[in-house]
Amino acid sequence: MSAQKLEKLAHLKSKYRLSTGYTKKKLSQEIHSRMTSAGLEMFQAFSDALGAESRDIQACQKTLFASTPSLSMSDRRRLDVLHAHRQKLDQAIRSRSLPGFSYDLDFSEILENGGFEMVLGNPPWFSLHKLPAEKQKVLKALYETAVGCSGAKLQSADVSALFVEKAVKCVRENGVVTMLVPNKLFHAPSYRQFRQFIWGQTRMLRLHDWTNDRSNAFDAATYPASVTLVRSDGNGQGSISACREEETLLADCCVPKMSDRFVIRRGICTEANDIFLSKVPPVAKDDLVLMKFQAAPEENVLIEKELVHPVLRGANISAYHCETRDAMVFTHEWRDPGVPLKKLPMHAQAWIRRHEMRLGSRAGMRNKAAHALCGCSRELRSMKVVWRDISKELVASFCQDPNVLPLNTVYYIPVDNAALGYLLVAWLNASVVRACCRDRAEHAQNDYRRYFAWVIGALPWIFDTDDQVICQHKKALIALARQMQLAETCSQDTQDEIDRRVSECLTHYRKIARKTSACLPGLLPQNCNDIQRSA
Repeated sequence: MSAQKLEKLAHLKSKYRLSTGYTKKKLSQEIHSRMTSAGLEMFQAFSDALGAESRDIQACQKTLFASTPSLSMSDRRRLDVLHAHRQKLDQAIRSRSLPGFSYDLDFSEILENGGFEMVLGNPPWFSLHKLPAEKQKVLKALYETAVGCSGAKLQSADVSALFVEKAVKCVRENGVVTMLVPNKLFHAPSYRQFRQFIWGQTRMLRLHDWTNDRSNAFDAATYPASVTLVRSDGNGQGSISACREEETLLADCCVPKMSDRFVIRRGICTEANDIFLSKVPPVAKDDLVLMKFQAAPEENVLIEKELVHPVLRGANISAYHCETRDAMVFTHEWRDPGVPLKKLPMHAQAWIRRHEMRLGSRAGMRNKAAHALCGCSRELRSMKVVWRDISKELVASFCQDPNVLPLNTVYYIPVDNAALGYLLVAWLNASVVRACCRDRAEHAQNDYRRYFAWVIGALPWIFDTDDQVICQHKKALIALARQMQLAETCSQDTQDEIDRRVSECLTHYRKIARKTSACLPGLLPQNCNDIQRSA
């Protein structure tokens, strides 16, 4: 839209605000007509550009001996996309429909005068990757906060961050933006770009975490924070330490991280627990098992014994202990759990067939077999260190039975020997590690935290060393964790000994780090014992 047309529209809107009666109605019609004209003009420009690109692709493929182009598969796909877009644009032009909301059109006079004085908002919260790929590409080109962390296997940007960025760009210098956003934006590694943006473009007045609000105003698994920003050159002005990247957990750390050393998985997601899980302990009958499912509470269902496995829920995990109370129909190859069985045994097939329509409509299982499960991988057939996905503090246990299947309320690390499993459990249950993870984990309702894979993966792993002192502590930690795991109740004296040895390992590792120019920032202050006592 030309500057002259934009200026005329701003003038009409200014008159509209001061007018009344018939004049106001007349101006409203003229503004609507001009906005429609501008939108159609924009649509036509887009359509012409798409047509030009289509012609260019076809022209490049012509040869001296053929009058029609010989297109590659990628060019054909691109032409199909261009054709579909042009059809939508041409339909909009024919119907004279308005384009999407435009800040330049609707708020032209405000933006021309520097922007709004204040913007308040409660934007939607969901990950950018849930949008179509084409929309993601456009948003990543337009918004700084839409770009994820390079080189990190982390979740994508949250759409709420884009709303904050747009609001900041819409206010004038020293204008105020107040938004209700997920509190994970201020500590999770995935949202580093968002923190860099607000640190550079704004001055933070207030950040309030609503997690522990007694009024229970928000009934949400992901808890909000209200943030108030003033648009200005940040220049490090502000007092919110969560935004400083030097305080991000183990940023640029030379110490190996757990995500580099171990595979971290989430458990199985069925999206139909009432069909796959039996709450009553199954009763074996020859090669079959009697099971009770919530999908048929009054019925005993026969399932082949080889498909029935014990299942572990997050609620059944505590520090150094886990128990399986339920059983599950596992419909994948046990030799390769990532692959669904091509054909189910007779009784299992009969049970699944009764619910085939519902199972086929599961969001995560489209275009897959009706009996397929999500989150299955080769690592299921191993001993595992497990922890709850949501808990007030990190609690980990060692599951030695490779037949136990964790559900998606459980995260786990597969291990190939018991010694490594006990060492991991001692490390994750140490008070100093718990305190660190609690500080970084995403908040949830009633002072709970969400211990996602990235929270554990960002921890350092200091035990792959030949240093004699650390090796001695490592052997002791394995023995202590085994003692805790085998005991019916956890001994506080034993836990205190684990905490002491972990703190001594970290202190000693610092001494090694100084000599080798390695670093261990972000996990502990210099005095490990002080943190141990406070934790």
